[in-house]
Amino acid sequence: MRTIYLLIVFYLSAHLTWHLFRQKNFLSQASTVLVLALFLLRLFLIK
Repeated sequence: MRTIYLLIVFYLSAHLTWHLFRQKNFLSQASTVLVLALFLLRLFLIK
């Protein structure tokens, strides 16, 4: 179950990273970075 959860979070992080580089608007980039940071923290802090 943990592996499936990690794969989901990794997929969402990759998708957000792709979205980040496609955006030209600064506010869209900033919001994407905030969400991506939360996903990455969740990915690395799972116990």
